[in-house]
Amino acid sequence: MGSNELETQLELGLSPVQKATTPDRSHGSMSQREGRRADKTTEHTILIVDDEKSILNAIKRSLSGDNYQILTADNPQEALGLLATNQFSVIVSDYTMPSMSGADFLCIVRKKQPRCIRIMLTGGTETENVPNEIAESILHCQRFITKPWDDDQLRLAIRECIVQYEDSGK
Repeated sequence: MGSNELETQLELGLSPVQKATTPDRSHGSMSQREGRRADKTTEHTILIVDDEKSILNAIKRSLSGDNYQILTADNPQEALGLLATNQFSVIVSDYTMPSMSGADFLCIVRKKQPRCIRIMLTGGTETENVPNEIAESILHCQRFITKPWDDDQLRLAIRECIVQYEDSGK
Protein backbone atom coordinates (compact mmCIF):
# COMPACT_ATOMS: atom_id res chain seq x y z
CA MET A 1 0.00 0.00 0.00
CA GLY A 2 1.48 3.37 -1.02
CA SER A 3 1.77 6.32 1.33
CA ASN A 4 -0.79 8.35 -0.67
CA GLU A 5 -3.36 5.55 -0.39
CA LEU A 6 -2.68 5.25 3.36
CA GLU A 7 -3.11 9.02 3.81
CA THR A 8 -6.40 8.90 1.88
CA GLN A 9 -7.67 6.04 4.05
CA LEU A 10 -6.76 7.89 7.24
CA GLU A 11 -8.48 11.05 5.95
CA LEU A 12 -11.59 8.98 5.27
CA GLY A 13 -11.48 7.56 8.78
CA LEU A 14 -10.58 4.04 7.62
CA SER A 15 -7.83 1.92 9.04
CA PRO A 16 -5.69 -0.08 6.60
CA VAL A 17 -7.31 -3.25 8.00
CA GLN A 18 -10.81 -1.95 7.27
CA LYS A 19 -9.78 -1.11 3.71
CA ALA A 20 -8.23 -4.53 3.14
CA THR A 21 -11.13 -6.53 4.57
CA THR A 22 -14.13 -4.42 3.58
CA PRO A 23 -15.31 -5.06 0.03
CA ASP A 24 -15.94 -1.96 -2.04
CA ARG A 25 -19.61 -2.01 -3.00
CA SER A 26 -19.72 1.56 -4.27
CA HIS A 27 -19.80 2.40 -7.93
CA GLY A 28 -17.51 4.76 -9.74
CA SER A 29 -13.82 5.48 -9.69
CA MET A 30 -11.83 6.17 -6.53
CA SER A 31 -11.79 9.90 -7.33
CA GLN A 32 -15.59 9.88 -7.73
CA ARG A 33 -15.97 8.12 -4.34
CA GLU A 34 -13.57 10.60 -2.73
CA GLY A 35 -15.60 13.42 -4.28
CA ARG A 36 -18.79 12.04 -2.76
CA ARG A 37 -17.02 11.80 0.63
CA ALA A 38 -15.75 15.38 0.28
CA ASP A 39 -19.28 16.55 -0.57
CA LYS A 40 -20.49 14.90 2.64
CA THR A 41 -18.60 17.50 4.69
CA THR A 42 -21.14 20.10 3.59
CA GLU A 43 -23.56 18.26 5.88
CA HIS A 44 -21.48 19.48 8.81
CA THR A 45 -21.91 22.90 10.31
CA ILE A 46 -19.25 24.33 12.60
CA LEU A 47 -19.76 27.25 14.97
CA ILE A 48 -16.80 29.34 16.09
CA VAL A 49 -17.31 31.64 19.09
CA ASP A 50 -14.69 34.21 20.08
CA ASP A 51 -14.86 37.84 21.09
CA GLU A 52 -11.88 38.67 18.85
CA LYS A 53 -12.89 39.08 15.22
CA SER A 54 -9.33 38.40 14.08
CA ILE A 55 -9.49 34.93 15.70
CA LEU A 56 -12.86 34.22 14.07
CA ASN A 57 -11.52 35.23 10.67
CA ALA A 58 -8.28 33.26 11.09
CA ILE A 59 -10.07 30.03 12.05
CA LYS A 60 -12.63 30.46 9.30
CA ARG A 61 -9.83 31.03 6.79
CA SER A 62 -7.99 27.93 8.09
CA LEU A 63 -11.06 25.76 7.52
CA SER A 64 -12.25 27.39 4.30
CA GLY A 65 -10.88 24.69 1.99
CA ASP A 66 -12.57 21.85 3.89
CA ASN A 67 -16.10 22.45 2.59
CA TYR A 68 -17.85 22.85 5.95
CA GLN A 69 -20.58 25.35 6.60
CA ILE A 70 -18.91 27.70 9.08
CA LEU A 71 -20.83 30.15 11.21
CA THR A 72 -19.22 32.61 13.60
CA ALA A 73 -20.35 34.58 16.63
CA ASP A 74 -18.38 37.23 18.48
CA ASN A 75 -20.25 36.72 21.75
CA PRO A 76 -22.04 33.86 23.52
CA GLN A 77 -25.48 35.48 23.25
CA GLU A 78 -25.23 35.63 19.47
CA ALA A 79 -24.00 32.03 19.49
CA LEU A 80 -27.00 30.92 21.58
CA GLY A 81 -29.28 32.46 18.96
CA LEU A 82 -27.50 30.44 16.27
CA LEU A 83 -27.74 27.35 18.47
CA ALA A 84 -31.52 27.72 18.53
CA THR A 85 -31.81 27.66 14.74
CA ASN A 86 -28.96 25.38 13.61
CA GLN A 87 -27.67 21.88 14.30
CA PHE A 88 -23.91 21.91 14.80
CA SER A 89 -21.48 19.03 14.44
CA VAL A 90 -18.64 20.93 16.14
CA ILE A 91 -18.47 24.09 18.21
CA VAL A 92 -15.18 25.85 18.93
CA SER A 93 -15.50 28.35 21.79
CA ASP A 94 -12.95 30.66 23.33
CA TYR A 95 -12.56 30.14 27.06
CA THR A 96 -12.24 33.79 28.04
CA MET A 97 -15.02 36.08 26.87
CA PRO A 98 -16.37 39.20 28.59
CA SER A 99 -20.02 38.25 29.09
CA MET A 100 -19.86 34.48 29.68
CA SER A 101 -17.02 31.99 30.01
CA GLY A 102 -16.51 29.39 27.34
CA ALA A 103 -17.13 26.70 29.97
CA ASP A 104 -20.54 28.18 30.82
CA PHE A 105 -21.42 28.51 27.14
CA LEU A 106 -20.39 24.92 26.38
CA CYS A 107 -22.43 23.72 29.37
CA ILE A 108 -25.52 25.18 27.67
CA VAL A 109 -24.45 23.65 24.34
CA ARG A 110 -24.08 20.22 25.97
CA LYS A 111 -27.69 20.40 27.22
CA LYS A 112 -29.17 21.74 23.97
CA GLN A 113 -27.15 19.68 21.46
CA PRO A 114 -25.58 16.77 23.34
CA ARG A 115 -24.14 15.11 20.19
CA CYS A 116 -22.25 18.24 19.20
CA ILE A 117 -18.50 17.93 19.75
CA ARG A 118 -17.27 20.82 21.87
CA ILE A 119 -13.78 22.32 21.59
CA MET A 120 -12.37 24.86 24.02
CA LEU A 121 -10.05 27.45 22.50
CA THR A 122 -7.64 28.76 25.10
CA GLY A 123 -4.59 30.97 25.28
CA GLY A 124 -3.13 28.99 28.15
CA THR A 125 -1.00 25.89 27.96
CA GLU A 126 -2.23 24.69 31.35
CA THR A 127 -4.98 22.70 29.61
CA GLU A 128 -2.45 20.25 28.16
CA ASN A 129 -2.47 18.30 31.44
CA VAL A 130 -6.21 18.44 32.15
CA PRO A 131 -7.67 14.90 32.22
CA ASN A 132 -10.54 14.21 29.81
CA GLU A 133 -12.94 13.54 32.70
CA ILE A 134 -12.35 17.02 34.13
CA ALA A 135 -12.58 18.64 30.71
CA GLU A 136 -15.95 16.96 30.10
CA SER A 137 -17.49 17.40 33.55
CA ILE A 138 -16.21 20.84 34.54
CA LEU A 139 -15.23 22.60 31.31
CA HIS A 140 -17.90 20.85 29.20
CA CYS A 141 -15.58 20.21 26.27
CA GLN A 142 -14.04 17.16 24.68
CA ARG A 143 -10.92 18.83 23.27
CA PHE A 144 -8.66 21.82 23.68
CA ILE A 145 -6.97 23.92 21.05
CA THR A 146 -4.37 26.38 22.30
CA LYS A 147 -3.62 29.75 20.80
CA PRO A 148 -1.67 30.15 18.66
CA TRP A 149 -2.68 27.03 16.78
CA ASP A 150 -1.13 25.26 13.85
CA ASP A 151 -3.55 25.34 10.87
CA ASP A 152 -2.83 21.72 9.89
CA GLN A 153 -3.40 20.50 13.44
CA LEU A 154 -6.61 22.52 13.66
CA ARG A 155 -7.96 20.97 10.45
CA LEU A 156 -6.99 17.49 11.65
CA ALA A 157 -8.68 18.08 15.03
CA ILE A 158 -11.87 19.25 13.29
CA ARG A 159 -11.86 16.18 10.99
CA GLU A 160 -11.41 13.91 14.02
CA CYS A 161 -14.30 15.67 15.76
CA ILE A 162 -16.49 15.20 12.66
CA VAL A 163 -15.74 11.45 12.75
CA GLN A 164 -16.55 11.38 16.47
CA TYR A 165 -19.82 13.23 15.78
CA GLU A 166 -20.75 10.82 13.00
CA ASP A 167 -19.91 7.80 15.18
CA SER A 168 -22.12 9.14 18.00
CA GLY A 169 -25.15 9.00 15.69
CA LYS A 170 -24.79 5.29 14.96
